[in-house]
Amino acid sequence: MKPLRLISTAEQVAAHLTEEITQGSLVGELPGARKLANQLGVNHKTIDAAAALLENRGLLKSQGAGKPRLIITPDETARRAMHVAILTYEPESSQGSKIIIELRHSLSNIGHTCTLSEKSQQELGWNLGKITQLVEKTKADAWIVQAGSHEILEWFSQQTFPSLALYGQFLDIPVAAVGAMKVPAVIDALDRLTAYGHSRIVMLSRETDRLPAPGYTQRNFLEQLEARGIQASAYNLPDWECTPQGLQKILDSLFQLTPPTALFITDILLLFPAYTHLLRHGITAPQRVSLICSDEQPEYLWCRPTIAHIRWDQYKIVRRILEWADKTSRGKVDLSQVFVDAE
Repeated sequence: MKPLRLISTAEQVAAHLTEEITQGSLVGELPGARKLANQLGVNHKTIDAAAALLENRGLLKSQGAGKPRLIITPDETARRAMHVAILTYEPESSQGSKIIIELRHSLSNIGHTCTLSEKSQQELGWNLGKITQLVEKTKADAWIVQAGSHEILEWFSQQTFPSLALYGQFLDIPVAAVGAMKVPAVIDALDRLTAYGHSRIVMLSRETDRLPAPGYTQRNFLEQLEARGIQASAYNLPDWECTPQGLQKILDSLFQLTPPTALFITDILLLFPAYTHLLRHGITAPQRVSLICSDEQPEYLWCRPTIAHIRWDQYKIVRRILEWADKTSRGKVDLSQVFVDAE
């Protein structure tokens, strides 16, 4: 069943204007906000918000302050509808993921079909052979790979169909990609932690971000520890079996002899199991350990104190993927790799 998504008045107006532009009813320059507001029976601020959405989608172009926006008429004759498949990381990171839900809706909104892979990478054991079989039997025009490993993304980059990496280890691979640039945010966090006197700082990451070599964020984390006079070792980026039992085991081991005073967790799905495990052992955050998650969740607002985390504009992620989908549907090759700043 397609997930329900309630849209705002601005998004409804944006959808209406998109249809008018596509059908050729609106050409040249967009009428003023107040004129459109009177015609459509909404507030002029709603028109401004809708126009900003269309500008982000490439249907409008600013001509400067005080000037009307220029309408960019899409070349519908050159664009074809595509079936875009998403190879999800694991079952839990697909159906309920805010960005996946938004992405599926947005791709559908511009005429494409977007489906999730029959099985996730986790269910296939991150086995390239099994992933290859899944892709070959799936009728899709293009693929989006969520948090793919270097090996998996390298295979996708060698195929005849277009693909895009949504996060993952894509840096030295010729594949379209979009991700969050978390390193500056990690450095900011390390600056604050070391200023408070922390030296036993540990980052918990999944195997795909550690093996066969540390990922970009993990590598920079270790380098920044060294830059601050902290000798980096396997203690700071521990190896552990990526299972619920493995998570409990590594936490028990870490807090047995030389417990960390600060803990980075680089996956939202690991945060709450780790959090509850520590609580069961009387280890509270931030009293006993400073806890930082590299992902943002609205549930943090209900925590007192709130959970420190890294955040970024997920709409920019979606917008980049829509740009890739639009170019791809017009037969253009797009291998650009875009990073969204995080804080």
